[in-house]
Amino acid sequence: MSVYQYSPLARGHIRLLRLLPHRDRDAPIHCQLFDLKLMSSEGPHPYEALSYQVQLMAKIYAKTSSVIVWLGESTAKTEHTLEIIRVAAADVPNGLSANLSKDDPPDCNPTEDNAVLILLQNPWFQRIWILQEVAAARHILMKHGVSELDGYVFCTGVSALKISNHDNPDLQASIRSIIYLIRGATFRPRHINHEEGRFSLNICLLSELVEMYHIRKATEQHDKIYALFGMCSDKLEEHGLVVDYNISWQQLFRKLIIYIIPQSLAVYTWEDKQVAVIETMVHILGEVQSVKQGSVWGGSQEMLVRWIIPQVRTDGTSNWTIKPSGKSIMKGDRFCLFHGSSRPAVIRPCRLYWEIIIISISPVDDIPHPWITTWSAFLQVLETSQTKFELIWDFGTQSYKQEDSRIGTGLSRVLSDTDERLQEVTKMLAIGHMLAIKHKSYNWMFMREPGKHFSESMCILESVLGCSMSSETMENENCKTATNKKAIQIVLGGFMEIYGGWLPLKWAIRAGHKSMTRILLENADLNAQFEYDLSPLTWAVREGSDELFEVVLKSGRIAPDSQDGCGRTALLWAAMLGCDARVGLLLETGQVDPNARDRQARTPLIWATERGHEVVARLLLEVAKVDPNIKEGKSELNSGGTTPLIYAAKNGHVEIVRLLLEYPEVDINVRTYYGRTAYDLALEKKHNLIYDLILEKLPVN
Repeated sequence: MSVYQYSPLARGHIRLLRLLPHRDRDAPIHCQLFDLKLMSSEGPHPYEALSYQVQLMAKIYAKTSSVIVWLGESTAKTEHTLEIIRVAAADVPNGLSANLSKDDPPDCNPTEDNAVLILLQNPWFQRIWILQEVAAARHILMKHGVSELDGYVFCTGVSALKISNHDNPDLQASIRSIIYLIRGATFRPRHINHEEGRFSLNICLLSELVEMYHIRKATEQHDKIYALFGMCSDKLEEHGLVVDYNISWQQLFRKLIIYIIPQSLAVYTWEDKQVAVIETMVHILGEVQSVKQGSVWGGSQEMLVRWIIPQVRTDGTSNWTIKPSGKSIMKGDRFCLFHGSSRPAVIRPCRLYWEIIIISISPVDDIPHPWITTWSAFLQVLETSQTKFELIWDFGTQSYKQEDSRIGTGLSRVLSDTDERLQEVTKMLAIGHMLAIKHKSYNWMFMREPGKHFSESMCILESVLGCSMSSETMENENCKTATNKKAIQIVLGGFMEIYGGWLPLKWAIRAGHKSMTRILLENADLNAQFEYDLSPLTWAVREGSDELFEVVLKSGRIAPDSQDGCGRTALLWAAMLGCDARVGLLLETGQVDPNARDRQARTPLIWATERGHEVVARLLLEVAKVDPNIKEGKSELNSGGTTPLIYAAKNGHVEIVRLLLEYPEVDINVRTYYGRTAYDLALEKKHNLIYDLILEKLPVN
């Protein structure tokens, strides 16, 4: 055999190694090294590319007749794995990938399931450079030991298998994204048109590729970005994105982020971390209501979004199909638009920041609006008002700790412990307020999610305020005063806009935060009204918050007889709910009207007797000297009306009837508008004891 003579490669050529066949299986391997011109034709060339973590150009694989994926030698546990996958694919109707249904229990075979999982954990599936190989291929053959399987059949079988691996979500994400490329090989054209300049497969935008494959592994960090250049449809050279291993990872990562989010306010990256902090203006467009996954190992994610911006119909929803991504979307994630970007993203609230889950989504023309029906039309009417966000983008697999507040700051200077804690509070409060936007009119009463951020913020502030007020913990008096002022400013800035500060006051009282309670009580608007025109006092009565009720009532800064949207005062609510202690406290102020009527023309006594609150009725009769014959309705004429006695008799409240009959002025014979007396209704309802009590008061005749 002739010896190969080395010569430099001519332009447009590649050097290949040809394996020469031999009848004897045990014979030495003979090879032939030769040069091949890639530009000679548009069709495939007569060579197969062996895929095994090799950094080769996309053009080489685009010209192959087949790409062979070598998954290593089989073991006793995995020798039949490809056959298991083939059988699963054969059971799929029409060769289409099956969806995993919750109502369809998986066929459980632990041995086979484990064999498939072992194969899918092969390092080949985790590497970044293999993406170009399978993305360019027109035909893919999977080989494991002596077994082999067509790539499309492999994808169909894996997608059909109902094997769940909840302990390793990154594995599932990796397999889903690679299946997306392998399955597409069957549908790629046989001929490739050659154009001058950088060769690319033009699969999709770089931002989408980055999102799909950023959790993959590479020996050189730069390759996690450079390996995608041959697959994207962007004109990267125009933006200065070229392969250059001389720049640092910190610089490259920053250039990528600025390319995707061009109007970022600040971008912080580190040489030793695959995580970035991004400060930018953000439009929150909606909230993810639900997410459906086609199957465990394959398929796209279907995201149902509820819009929360005024340009779209209130509570309107849209269905968006998302390509397989490195991270899974979850219910409660936020659907948003970064300033300067035309493509939406998905972010998730964390403790101190927002995490980017998907940095770029292909927009869908599904806008719930009568005439704004396309994404481009929506962008034209979108308001310019935005909010500054601090975002974390993890380019690896959770390479940072979510508790690490120093990563989130983006600051090089070292903060004091107290300053750092106050900075954490500021961030948590900002996130809490943004989470509240999804609720109509900031309906804090029904909010749970933001409560975590506000609750922890209060705990930290209480601790800081407590320390700043203790001379033992603060050596410098000026430092103590400055810290105290800074904490108070955060309290006023972060909590006072929540219903004038009185709802946070309730939170502080309930949690036992004395310093927070004092500051909020001094500054809160205790007469603020919110939904249904409830005031802090009426809300405290209605919701049973004793601590808030007493603090507000004793503050001396309220109008205790103010009415809500139903015309009810705090006294009316207390009487209706049977809160005798609160009724007593309200009457002691001498500033409430015991005969005030709501929109149903009912007084506190009528509500108390109708609902059977004996102690409340006694307080109103004995302390407030309320007329026991007061009638329901706006008319006090003798033409009829329901009195407290009629209500008590009708509803069977024996003790209240006894109480009312103690008053000689009680009119037993008064009739309702329908001509019924108290004893008529007692007899009709079979309240015999009440009937007898009233009968004793009637004249003998």
